[in-house]
Amino acid sequence: MLPEFNRDGRLRAGIHWATWQEIQSRFGFGSRRQQLLGGLRLALAALNRAGCSRVYIDGSFVTVKREPGDYDACWDIDGVNVEALDSVFLDFSKGRTAQKRKYFGEFSPPRCPKAQADERSWSSSRPTRRPDDPKELWG
Repeated sequence: MLPEFNRDGRLRAGIHWATWQEIQSRFGFGSRRQQLLGGLRLALAALNRAGCSRVYIDGSFVTVKREPGDYDACWDIDGVNVEALDSVFLDFSKGRTAQKRKYFGEFSPPRCPKAQADERSWSSSRPTRRPDDPKELWG
């Protein structure tokens, strides 16, 4: 279950597990967000076909921002058959343009935290993130 947004329009720091229904309900307001959710759903299906069972979403998409530009994601490589993976998930060229074009979001390299890990694991794989900037992830 997703916690309420704080007064800054963010979720509290941490990893928050949610069903697809909860994600649609909480983050699917507005046509731009619906478009992003459509791309995310396709990406999750592609990752699932390759054996991925855990994806973490971050960025302005998991806030109250009305029109986020995209979503940021990281997927857990455990159990993934790389040969069955859509190659776009491994294409980090040109600012991940191919990922954004196909799925409307950015997927970071698969250096994701395990379910029991805390938000510092994810932050350490994102060098542009300030250490004092708390994470609001859903998985």
